[in-house]
Order: sequence, then C-alpha cells, then structure tokens
Amino acid sequence: MLSPAEQTSMLEAQHKVVCQFAPKFVCFSYAAMKQRLHLAALHSVSNAHRKHAETKNCEKRYRISYPKY
Repeated sequence: MLSPAEQTSMLEAQHKVVCQFAPKFVCFSYAAMKQRLHLAALHSVSNAHRKHAETKNCEKRYRISYPKY
C-alpha cells in the first residue's frame, strides 16, 4: 500500500534536513553523528510551539502550500 503524498513529502523534507546537518560524503564519529541528528530533529520542531497567526478579526490564518510536482 502506497503512502499518501503528504506523508512522503514530510519524510523527504526531514531527510533533506538530516542530509543538510550530516552530509553522507563526510565521515563522522558516532558521537558527532548523534549530535548532528539531534540538531536536525530540533531544527524540524523549532517552530512547533508558536502561536497561530491571526487576522485583525482574531480569525486564524492559513496558507496552503503545494508540492513541487
């Protein structure tokens, strides 16, 4: 069974962040790799506790984003 597009794109985005912090063409020790993976996880959830954006009428604002494909 195939995953929905939303799940796959989020997984790919997380993998891109991991590759940004720990590129595959560089060799790291176990401790350094673990720290880099922790940084990637923190980067992903850094805005998780932000307040929701609101309009002047105190209604929540939303933005729809579409995948590149």
